[in-house]
Amino acid sequence: MAWGASTGAREGSIVVRVRHVGAGYGEAGANADASKTTDSGNVAPEAGACGASATGACNALANVGTAITPTCVAGASPAMTGGAIADGTYVLVSGTAYASSCSGVTLPAGGPTTLLVSAGCIQSVDVTGGAKTYAWSTSGSTFTMSEVCPAASPPADLQYTATPTTLSQLAQSSPQLGLVSVFQKQ
Repeated sequence: MAWGASTGAREGSIVVRVRHVGAGYGEAGANADASKTTDSGNVAPEAGACGASATGACNALANVGTAITPTCVAGASPAMTGGAIADGTYVLVSGTAYASSCSGVTLPAGGPTTLLVSAGCIQSVDVTGGAKTYAWSTSGSTFTMSEVCPAASPPADLQYTATPTTLSQLAQSSPQLGLVSVFQKQ
């Protein structure tokens, strides 16, 4: 469910591909330091606190989202401002690539993707049915998360903006390509 970028055969050509690696269209991971608190006041849990259930499944979250058609905007990525991330269920509602030029940029369809944000854990499920769980924390406008189920991953950072009803994540794949996923709270 994340976007990655690779250079195509023609100079200046960018191909955006989708793979399930995080909460949205960005490469992600989290710092599971229990001493950190999230902007919403939750204590970021130890990685094991967000792991598999007693049945061994990462989560049983139903995917209630719908497919999206991503867009490309020629220009700089928007500045992310941070904010309090409200606990709740979110669905992917848009994906936008910001590039120095949209010529040669290929965007695949996105979603559906559903997230459940609660107490420093994010459960996600995407179109393939891939269920994953992440521990997360925030500092300023940096959103740090680590996959804890089905496999542990090192922490990775995204930029983010949160409002009471949305979560936007920016993955800057290169200086010329930023990818923004917007999730709407249900």
